[in-house]
Amino acid sequence: MTWTFKGVRGTPEAPNRAKIMRSPPAYIGGYWWRIKFFPRGNNVGSLSIYIECSPSLPAPDETLPETEFTVRRGTSDASLKDSIPDVSIQTPATNDAAAWQEDFKSQYPAAASPPRNTQDAPTDPWRVAAQIGVIVYNPEEPRTGWMQSSCHQFNPHNLDWGWTYFHGPWDQIHQRRRGQHRALLNSDTLAFDAYIRVVDDPTRSLWWHPSDAEPTWDSLALTGYRPLGDSVINHSVEVAGLASWLHIAPFCKIIQKVDVLEYVTNCDVKPKPLCDAFQKLLWQLRRRTQSLQYVDTDGITSTLRNLREFSSDVSDFWESLRRTLEIELAGTDAGKELAKLFDSPSPVRDSVNTLPTNFNSRISVRADEVKSTGEAVKGYLGNKPGLWTLPPVLYVELGRHTLDKTMRWQLQFSKVELDEELDLTPFVVNGHGGKYVLYGYIVHRGLRTSGKFFSILRPAGPGTKWLAFDDGSDNRVECLTQKTAMGPHLGLDPSQTVDHKKGHDVPVMVIYVRSDMVSELLPGPQGPWEVSETLKRYYETGVYQPVPVADAAPVKDDVQVEVYSTTDYDQLNSLFDTYDLMSHSKAANGTMYMSLPRTSRVAELRKKISIWKSAGDEVVGPERVRLWRIGHTRAHCGPTLAFDLISDMNVPLEVSGGPLRFWMETISEG
Repeated sequence: MTWTFKGVRGTPEAPNRAKIMRSPPAYIGGYWWRIKFFPRGNNVGSLSIYIECSPSLPAPDETLPETEFTVRRGTSDASLKDSIPDVSIQTPATNDAAAWQEDFKSQYPAAASPPRNTQDAPTDPWRVAAQIGVIVYNPEEPRTGWMQSSCHQFNPHNLDWGWTYFHGPWDQIHQRRRGQHRALLNSDTLAFDAYIRVVDDPTRSLWWHPSDAEPTWDSLALTGYRPLGDSVINHSVEVAGLASWLHIAPFCKIIQKVDVLEYVTNCDVKPKPLCDAFQKLLWQLRRRTQSLQYVDTDGITSTLRNLREFSSDVSDFWESLRRTLEIELAGTDAGKELAKLFDSPSPVRDSVNTLPTNFNSRISVRADEVKSTGEAVKGYLGNKPGLWTLPPVLYVELGRHTLDKTMRWQLQFSKVELDEELDLTPFVVNGHGGKYVLYGYIVHRGLRTSGKFFSILRPAGPGTKWLAFDDGSDNRVECLTQKTAMGPHLGLDPSQTVDHKKGHDVPVMVIYVRSDMVSELLPGPQGPWEVSETLKRYYETGVYQPVPVADAAPVKDDVQVEVYSTTDYDQLNSLFDTYDLMSHSKAANGTMYMSLPRTSRVAELRKKISIWKSAGDEVVGPERVRLWRIGHTRAHCGPTLAFDLISDMNVPLEVSGGPLRFWMETISEG
């Protein structure tokens, strides 16, 4: 669109006629666009120019300069010079905005048409990706001008985009500069040409910029999913691995049904710290009352570290998760359901093959020996005689570590195509489902030693949008086009050269799900998770405190205390599991049960223990008693299988909804 107007003074002595001027609006790509011009700058000493976008016809300014306005449209490669304008308007200067608006509508059919049907408008805020360019020139001498261009996503939080320092200084634009045919400003007149190319962006993320109203990318509002992130590491192994599991609905249901607080009231039940951390993470992901920049995975990571589980890649991390979950869920229905999800069903006869259950069943192939995942999987299954049973969630690991001639490990960047569908019916036992569809894949970024991973997934299944769960410097969930999802992250073609300084993106783990179970496994956003007020408080504060019930029995004045000890350490298989020590203590009659007033402190408990331990001629003074808290849950730490030494004897006996448990030892007098 071209806008020429009179009404701006360039000399310092003459005041501007308006602080801000706006061109008439142009209807392009379903939205209204106009130029915003600050003759004396937007709080700077230079000309400031912006392009403003709106889904509805904007109101005119109160004071309007003499204007010539033309709108032309064409394809991206068309020349607009000889095109017929959609509208060509000339209006005199006026202070009657209402009359100007009516005259504008009479000359511009798009402005006179009724507004959009709000019932057809999307519920999400509108977002428009566009390339923009502006040229300011002297209409009497077009060779004197200045241009700028940019790309931007226009939305309700960021209505305009442009240049605060477009050209300057403003008080010199009426003076001819060296190399100019004439000054930029003559006869109090300037001309603007604005070029706007609206881009169809299904991702709704192209050229997004932060603003005061939207300082960070709102992943939940734009994609329906909260981002994950590590508070220390970018592109961490844990985030990449967790993103794929947390959007498989049956896995979430298995974790949600686990009673992670049973150990509080039943001393024969061990805490489940990993399940506890998973539930807290799910609560943060699924709640909709608070907008978070991202949900950190530190609870999962620290729990595994405390259990001495460390991972260098996503495959190792999944093995750690499976190994730990199987220990916590051993002998329960939840453990069996977990195996049904990730492992091959039990064979109906001995001749049927199953995937090796190395804590996370998968098909492992060399990436440099296959061209596609279909070729890889069929080759793996066909190398062994007999039929197979395969799990609902099928993992294909692409091995990329090789030894070169100097016996150094290298990472292969060869490209592997990811087939959208796998028909494995000829290899699978009848009735066990042989057709699979692509769920997503894990990307390794950079060199072999980079340790950077992230996930690209379709949590709602085939035909829906691809999402990158990118936990880089700005943790976000970003929508990808099919071309982007299936292009730059798949490795290098043979004709491409390897960048040995930066490395490349390559898929290292590809995930498929059974076609007949897609709706069950990948339902998309799972919505809020409804829990009791007690659990809600526990997930948010990390402290278990039952919510009082109106008709419940009055709270007792006493606190139940259990004290455990043993002297037969030589008969123990391990000293690392607190609850195994408790079982041994009970079997050896080394447990003390008592009730103490709620106002009691640890020092009073220690005195009672010293009396209990004093037998015969040996007197055990309170100062010789050492106490450790068992199963103590501090805020944001979760349950633990370890001891927590109590060093301050003046603290009160905290009540967490169940009996208080302590481990006791006496030290020698020397």
